[in-house]
Amino acid sequence: KSKNRISVSAETFDRQMAYLKDNGYSVITLKQFDDFIEYRRRPPKKSVVITIDDGWKTVRTIAYPILKKYGFTAVLFVYTDLIKSKQSSATLSWDEVREMVESGVIEVESHTVTHADLTKVGDEQIRKEVADSQKVIKARLGVTSTFLAYPYGNFNDNVVEAMQKSGYKVGFTVIRGENAFFHNTWSLNRSMVFNSEKIEDFSRLLETFRRE
Repeated sequence: KSKNRISVSAETFDRQMAYLKDNGYSVITLKQFDDFIEYRRRPPKKSVVITIDDGWKTVRTIAYPILKKYGFTAVLFVYTDLIKSKQSSATLSWDEVREMVESGVIEVESHTVTHADLTKVGDEQIRKEVADSQKVIKARLGVTSTFLAYPYGNFNDNVVEAMQKSGYKVGFTVIRGENAFFHNTWSLNRSMVFNSEKIEDFSRLLETFRRE
């Protein structure tokens, strides 16, 4: 249990995953999501992408086994300076990240190098934050990151330009809402799941387009 607004307990996370399973939601991978936004393939109805940010140890100790229990996948957006080469009680190591990636349960994409607010730094730091995180992920995991979650959800034209030059295709905010196929791929929505034991609070985040 935690008083932190953005920390969800193991029990609550399990109940949320059970809710998705019991109510017919399809948890899709970023590859499936990419196929959707690139007009290649329609995803199943009631599709969701589960994302987790940063790289804290509880991804491995709490989220990972629960995701496996329900047969779900998730995307881990890491800021690379947080991940350690050696074992740590607080943060993930690259070996632990690699294990989860090789299992097929976790996909890894970029959350920059230092988690700086990209709208409050100069162009050179923006370039390093987006390009160097991509290089580290490639070197450590053999994965080419083309998706980035903006720290604090903040971005501007300079950030998008730097991402385009580095080969990124998608940027995620923390703006609540669904993502239709025509949504701007540099400002995709992500609904933050806050610390609440009420399943109703979670289910409201899943409300998307409705026919009148």
